[in-house]
Amino acid sequence: MEEKEFDALIEAEMKRGLSFIAALYQALDQAVAQEIQGSGFQLACHKGCASCCYQLVNCTGIEARLIAEFVRGLPLAERQLLAKEAWPKILAWRQYHQKNQAAATTPERVLQIHQDWQNKPCPFLNAKQGTCWIYPVRPIDCRTLLSEACCASGQKNVAKRFPFACQLWANNLILEVQGAVTPLMHWLSEFFRIKLI
Repeated sequence: MEEKEFDALIEAEMKRGLSFIAALYQALDQAVAQEIQGSGFQLACHKGCASCCYQLVNCTGIEARLIAEFVRGLPLAERQLLAKEAWPKILAWRQYHQKNQAAATTPERVLQIHQDWQNKPCPFLNAKQGTCWIYPVRPIDCRTLLSEACCASGQKNVAKRFPFACQLWANNLILEVQGAVTPLMHWLSEFFRIKLI
């Protein structure tokens, strides 16, 4: 697939009434499916495999707003289960962030924060099922990781970032529109503050 074709997919989805970010996700899902089918890439990722979910995930403001909208639309019982699972993770992040926020001004320190958060589960990981509570609206940081080898939870994941050009195009488009990224944990902390869940 060429970049112009990918842009046309996004435009077509937006004409159907989707927001930019929802249209981009839809187009990316279609493009990745085409790339997998045409490239011989043997996708090992499957429901229940959560190795990639044990790290600090970044997301932009437009992605966070889509996630908030999605979570608000979940049935109350699901939101309550999500809140119960996420709350300890949020508290851990808040404590960590309070200790380290002043030092997070250099690229080296930001990298260290990501390293410190390795092997810690994403707040949206449904630990019992090994699935993502927000899978349809998961951020680009999650969508650009794919693996051809099975990963085992708790072990170093073997997923590759941007195995297909369309993933890089999507990532760059989001950054052009939004610019800065923030850890998803931080956004979720804000969600709880405004009583989203």
